[in-house]
Amino acid sequence: ILACRMASHLVALFIDGYSKTKALEWLKKKYESDTEASLKLQQVLSKADFSPGEGNVLKTLSIALNVFLESDSFEETVIKAIEKGGDTDTQAAVAGAFAGAFWRANAIPTKWTNMLNPVSDTEIADKARKLYILNKAMSKP
Repeated sequence: ILACRMASHLVALFIDGYSKTKALEWLKKKYESDTEASLKLQQVLSKADFSPGEGNVLKTLSIALNVFLESDSFEETVIKAIEKGGDTDTQAAVAGAFAGAFWRANAIPTKWTNMLNPVSDTEIADKARKLYILNKAMSKP
């Protein structure tokens, strides 16, 4: 749950226009009083090798967040997430969420968006708006 919360906070912050650095500062401050959460965040940012007992969610967050932080475009972020191997579809989806929130939908390569059904595109945008509103209601920076 913690990794999902962290990812959700980051997406909302990027949508709100936070830089990568400012969003990470916000996240660190948010969890600084929770020793366990703060440690997990440090592990995620340091690209720690999570053991299977710790679950793949933290590993996915670590890969997705770090490839996003190291990338300069939506396409580069998603491709790097896939190139890491492992649970590539999940890693690319989470990294793509960060990249989409940060660079916006028009940064998604046209060669990729042309493959979407127009109805799906509208549904995705509607669900994204609803998730953003829910996140904002549940967490105040």
